[in-house]
Amino acid sequence: MLPAAQVRTLCLSPDGQLLLCIDEAGRALLVARLRRVLLAHFSFKGPVSAAGFSPDGKHVAVAVGKLLQVWHSPGFDKQLSPMQLLRTYGTSHDTITAIDWSADGQFIAAA
Repeated sequence: MLPAAQVRTLCLSPDGQLLLCIDEAGRALLVARLRRVLLAHFSFKGPVSAAGFSPDGKHVAVAVGKLLQVWHSPGFDKQLSPMQLLRTYGTSHDTITAIDWSADGQFIAAA
């Protein structure tokens, strides 16, 4: 469980069903918000400065230091590995502090 003082990043899916809560060390909880059920816990293996679901809710972009990672967003069915890394984009010149998706979900802006 993540103590409230350590929560660094919160991210809510567009339909409001999934809540991704990430602490200072990069440990994350994925919660079915309306059901109030923990779906998964995992680690991004580093501090996460920003995160955001795609407009269709199928992907999550996560800033881990200077890297931008895109993950497959899980559903409500049981899976061995609910979060699956799709792609890591190369290093930026500085730590990424903000992420935003285009309205159609085709592009990600990172600053």
